[in-house]
Amino acid sequence: MGAAVAPRLAAEGLKAVVNSAYSVEAGRRLAASLPHAVYVQADVSDEQQAR
Repeated sequence: MGAAVAPRLAAEGLKAVVNSAYSVEAGRRLAASLPHAVYVQADVSDEQQAR
């Protein structure tokens, strides 16, 4: 889900896990701007990090 879609879904009451492999500060800011969101830094193409 992209940064443009996350606020729309949050407005509908959905909870979000914001993820990025490299843009840590941007991911944290996005998560902080959404109700009930958390940020997780990981490269989800790496199986060990995706757990």
